[in-house]
Amino acid sequence: MDSLRAEARQDFLDFVSSESSDCHVLEIQGSGTDITVSERTINMDEVPTYLRSEADQPTLKLVRLNTRFWFGREQESPELAWVPDTIADLGLDPYFTRMLTQARKIFQASEQKTHKEGGSLNVCTKCILFTTAIWTAEDVWQYTTKFLRQNKALFQSPCLLQLSFLSMAIANTLYDTQESAADWNSLDEDTLRNWDKIRRDHRHAQREFNMCRQIACHLRERLDASKDLDSLHKDVIAANAGVRDAFNVIEPWIAPMIQDVEWVIQITDDYMARISRTLMRKDTEASIELAKLSVALTKAAKADSSSMKIIAVMTMIFLPGTFFAALFAVPSLKWDNQDVVGDKFWIYWAFTIPFTLLIIFLWLAITQRKQMKTLVEAGKRLLKMERTADEEEATEDK
Repeated sequence: MDSLRAEARQDFLDFVSSESSDCHVLEIQGSGTDITVSERTINMDEVPTYLRSEADQPTLKLVRLNTRFWFGREQESPELAWVPDTIADLGLDPYFTRMLTQARKIFQASEQKTHKEGGSLNVCTKCILFTTAIWTAEDVWQYTTKFLRQNKALFQSPCLLQLSFLSMAIANTLYDTQESAADWNSLDEDTLRNWDKIRRDHRHAQREFNMCRQIACHLRERLDASKDLDSLHKDVIAANAGVRDAFNVIEPWIAPMIQDVEWVIQITDDYMARISRTLMRKDTEASIELAKLSVALTKAAKADSSSMKIIAVMTMIFLPGTFFAALFAVPSLKWDNQDVVGDKFWIYWAFTIPFTLLIIFLWLAITQRKQMKTLVEAGKRLLKMERTADEEEATEDK
């Protein structure tokens, strides 16, 4: 297992790099009615020490790291070497860093229980919400910090941060799915694309709601376990009670929303199949019309071919008569004299034969260019083979 953890650590350092050395920090401190909320920016090198430092009063620390993924890159990022070690210090298995390089969104949480002075039990919870979706990272940070500011009186509950993640995931997913709409009456390609977008949105919602269910299960276990811990500080007990009340309002939404998403996905699949069948039927009808048109064109071409054949036959019949009539009308043939063929009759053949050959050559060059090129190349290869064979024979004779 140690080798797997070492490999996971190396994968994290290879695929994740720092986008900025500045890290945003939200800190809530105090107790009772004296609670302060502050935000600041610290250097990434200071984050490990900041997370490990012990405060003299109850404190919630929220740190945002600006990182970037480079899939396929194998170049180590030494500035993030502390992250796997800090994840281990938070009580999570170091192999968890491999999941960070292979998933789009992950939620993990752990708890450590320690006794403070006076015998009261302090529950310290560490949470990690990781996302590779850069375009949503700012929204996640803004929503979480706003939620914590609004519920700062409950910050001592170890379940408050998980509750903020759960509330954010539900709110964002509901907003995304409510924006989706398509025409139920149209059966064209544009409608098919719209339904496909709706299906993608609800597939995404299905994944988000599954993570919500995971967070809700963790919250329910932690809240139920805290009921039996009478040694908790009264502020922690009061904060847990407030979180439990909010959770009891939010949790019943999850199961119906998952059912609604699954129902919409099923309807979308059915309607997309209906549109696909309609488009396929239209394509088939269009193919049939094209086939009919092709048959008509074939008949027309056949009629034209018959006409051309008749013209060719008529030309063939009259060609000998036309040729000899033109030949006998040549002035070089003197039909009134005893010597019909004149001395200059050869001039007719001197022009006719070369020009006939030239026309045949031009016809071949224009219409049979590829075949002639293939023949010329084959002739060149044959000559080259013969030349090579002659050279080998000459070499053997020597």
